[in-house]
Amino acid sequence: MNKLLILAYNEEELIGKTIEQNLNIFDEIIVINDKSTDKTLEIVKTISKKNSKVKLINNEKNYGPGKSLKIGIDYALTSNCKFIVKIDGDNQFEQSDIFNILEIANKHGIDFIKGDRFWPGGIIGKMPKIRFLGNAFASLLIKFVTGNRNINDPLNGLFLFSRNLAEEIEIPKMFNRYGYPFYINALINKLSLRKKIDTKQYRNKISYGTEISHLNPFLIFIKLIVFSITFFISFIKEKLKYSDYQLSALLDISSIISILFSIFCLIRAFIIRFSFVEGNQGAWFILFNIFLILFFTLILSSRKSIKNITDNKFSYLN
Repeated sequence: MNKLLILAYNEEELIGKTIEQNLNIFDEIIVINDKSTDKTLEIVKTISKKNSKVKLINNEKNYGPGKSLKIGIDYALTSNCKFIVKIDGDNQFEQSDIFNILEIANKHGIDFIKGDRFWPGGIIGKMPKIRFLGNAFASLLIKFVTGNRNINDPLNGLFLFSRNLAEEIEIPKMFNRYGYPFYINALINKLSLRKKIDTKQYRNKISYGTEISHLNPFLIFIKLIVFSITFFISFIKEKLKYSDYQLSALLDISSIISILFSIFCLIRAFIIRFSFVEGNQGAWFILFNIFLILFFTLILSSRKSIKNITDNKFSYLN
């Protein structure tokens, strides 16, 4: 069985269309209503009564999309399923894209497919500038912390999981609400160190209209920064366990030492500049730049050392 998870919060205008256009593609459609305050619940109830394929999970309170996704995955895994596709209830994703990734996964047995909207023709309508900039920043961040330069658009909400991979998915509390796609991409990169996971990307289309975004850009920015720092350290620990990645891990450790020395030198230069402490401000500033250059050199060397491995991950299907 192939199952579709639809996350819905106040989607009364589009949830019906989102469900109905996917009925012929999936064996089961699971709608997780995240305590909507509009008519979303009533609409899904009506559809589910008419069609046994549609299952409704009604959260007792507003948990957020991250936790709703986990709730949906857990429910899907209680019965037989081969692939799970996750979309949102705002009908932003093209039916043809959803159909295509499922067909490709069924044909080739792919474990994970994620969407990428940033290609000519990928964005239909006008994407809010704050979201565009946020996604660009997130793309840069995910490449840095995972060392995989292939990953693009890590906040895209279109996913496909194989059953085996879905069983590995856990969503930490900090991603119960927003930013969970970033976490999933990072997690799957980490899991792929210890086991073979076939990961792909698909250039999908996303339509933007009058939908209201519930994102808090500043909160997402802080959350991604904090998570990326902790994940980078845990990723190094994981890489140390495997021969193919140990050199990369050691270079990453050296880069951390270099950036710490760089920060220390910059602080010393400022202390000398703005206090009565004696010292050679210029020398400390030169050391700051040397360690900063060393940091970037080590990071690039780390990425180069595993390039032949990461190039095989997250390649494009189209």
